[in-house]
Amino acid sequence: MVLLISGYRVLVRKRPSEIDDATRGTATIAMAVVGLVFGALLAGEDLGSLLPWVNFVVHYLIPVVMVVDWLFQPPRATLTIRHIWYWLLYPVGYLVYSLIRGAFVNWYPYWFIDPARAGGWGGVVVFAAAISVGFLLVSLAMLWLGNKLKRQVDY
Repeated sequence: MVLLISGYRVLVRKRPSEIDDATRGTATIAMAVVGLVFGALLAGEDLGSLLPWVNFVVHYLIPVVMVVDWLFQPPRATLTIRHIWYWLLYPVGYLVYSLIRGAFVNWYPYWFIDPARAGGWGGVVVFAAAISVGFLLVSLAMLWLGNKLKRQVDY
């Protein structure tokens, strides 16, 4: 959705606002971490009925496309540390939702947040903390790169 909306805004020559840049940052960070986590923790896992081409697009292609988009079309606004809190809302919300839902339906989307497979709740906490640090590091890197490469020309 973020890419479609951003593409539409380019077509109608509407300049991105700070909110647009922050929202695109959220999607970029989330997809970059999806690619990293999938590569580190899920690459060898049985993906069930997930079609191979869907797996490739979601876990490999889109994370690269989002980061390349951020680098070649950096934000127009100067982003600050406060934007990182906005960027972290989605992953924290997704984690909380997945843990609550998983407790009720006894199914978790990833083995590392399933207490039965991650070594109990302590294992879930360790994995969640490690991935949170990853989110923070990726966010700081993308914030720095976005500001360093800040878009100078309007489209």
